This record gives sequence, structure tokens and C-alpha cells, in this order.
Amino acid sequence: KYPQVIIKNVSSNITPLRMIKSKSEIAEMQRAIDITIDGVESLMKNSKAGMKEYELEAYFDFVCKT
Repeated sequence: KYPQVIIKNVSSNITPLRMIKSKSEIAEMQRAIDITIDGVESLMKNSKAGMKEYELEAYFDFVCKT
């Protein structure tokens, strides 16, 4: 449809750039890690035998969002 357009694979150029993070990106990644750890630890402490998967998911989501 567009013969003048040449599509090239640039992943080898982009991949090294994705490995470089700013201080704010690193801080956001650490924040996400901390939230996940808190959620998993809370889930482990508060899960009960017989809980359904959807209940565990809802609890985990609640803890992570608060």
C-alpha cells in the first residue's frame, strides 16, 4: 500500500536505551516493588483456608491500592 515506506527492526537500537533509567523512574520502580511486597505479605498473613481465588485477588488489589 505504501511502497515508499521501509520498515526496519530497530529493537537493537532501542533495547540499550530501555536499560537506562532516570532517578525518578528508579524511584517509581522501587515504589511498585514496595507496594507489591506489602500486598503479598498482607495477603499471606490474612488468607484463610477455603478462600476463593477471586477473594484473594480482591484483597490483594485492595491492599495495594490503599
